[in-house]
Amino acid sequence: MTDTAGEAAEALRGRMTGPVITPDDRSYDDARRLWNGDADGRPAVIACCMSRDDVAAAVDVAQANGLEISVRGGAHSFSGASAGDDGLMIHLGAMNGVAVDPQHYRARVGGGATWADVDAATQAHGLAVTGGLVGHTGVGGLTLGGGMGWLANRHGYTVDNLESAEVVLADGRIVRASESDHPDLFWALRGGGGNFGVVTEFEFRLHPVGPDRSSGRRMTSTPPPRSTGWRDRPHRRRRPHPPRRDRMADPAGGLAIDNLVSVEIFVADGRILRASETEHPDLFWAVRGEAATSVWSPSSSSGSTTSGRSSTSGCCSGARTRPVTRCG
Repeated sequence: MTDTAGEAAEALRGRMTGPVITPDDRSYDDARRLWNGDADGRPAVIACCMSRDDVAAAVDVAQANGLEISVRGGAHSFSGASAGDDGLMIHLGAMNGVAVDPQHYRARVGGGATWADVDAATQAHGLAVTGGLVGHTGVGGLTLGGGMGWLANRHGYTVDNLESAEVVLADGRIVRASESDHPDLFWALRGGGGNFGVVTEFEFRLHPVGPDRSSGRRMTSTPPPRSTGWRDRPHRRRRPHPPRRDRMADPAGGLAIDNLVSVEIFVADGRILRASETEHPDLFWAVRGEAATSVWSPSSSSGSTTSGRSSTSGCCSGARTRPVTRCG
C-alpha cells in the first residue's frame, strides 16, 4: 500500500462509521470480490459505507488524495468497473435497506441492495417493480443501466419506474434528483452516461404483482419448496397460452420477440413455411424461445420436437453464479 493510500485509509477511519479495509486485512479479498470471476481489481482502500455521510466522506478523501473511485453495489459489474486497481472502492453492501409505502405504491431502496432484498419487502404487500432476472443482481447497476426484467413488458424498464434518486456529488453535496428537483441530473442518471455521482438511494414506483412465483414468463401462485424468491425459481419453457394481444398494445413495447407476428422459415425438408399464431403455431412457438437442444420436426403433423441442434438458442442457458460476501 502506498503512502497516499495509507493516509487516505487513516483519514477515512477518522470520519466514517463503517469499516475501512486495506490489502493487509483478512477481509480484503471478500470485500473486493465481484460476481464476474474474471474481474480481479485490487483497490488500495475499501470504504464500507453505512450511510450517505460515509459515502460523502469517502468521495472527499478520495479526491483529496488523488485516488480513482469505484462503486460496488450488488457486485454484478460484468466489466469489473466496481473494483478498480489502486484506487478507492466505495462499498455500499451494508446500505441495503428497503422501505415500502404500500398506500402510495412507492419503495425507497438503498444503493447496496439486491433485487432479493427488494422482492422480500415489496411482495409482502403484493407489489413489485421491474428488476433483475435473478435475485442476486444489484439494484444500482441494473437501474442505472436501464433495467430489463420479467415485468418489462407490462411496466417498462426499471429506470422507467424511477421516481427519484439520492446522489452524493463530486463536491460532497448530497442532493435528491427527480423530475422537479435537479431535473438535469435526474435525466443524466437515466441514460446520460456515467460519473455524475454515487447514488445512495433509489425511489421506485411499484405495481400490484403477486405475491407470486414465476416459471419462465408465466406467473404461478404456488411457491416451490424452499424458494428464495420468484426471480430465482428455475425457468422452464412451456407451451404458450392463447395469443397475448395485450402485449402488442403495451405502452412499454416489450421485447422484439414479443412483437413478432409471423416469420418465414426454410425448414429441413426444403419447404418454405410461414409460421404464426394461426399457421404452424408449434413452429412459431419454437422460434420464439424453444430450448437450444430441440429442433422442430417438419415430418410430424403435430409439430413435435425431437432431439437435435437448433438454429435458435437461449443466450443465457447454463449460466453460473458465485456467492459474494458483503462487508459491513
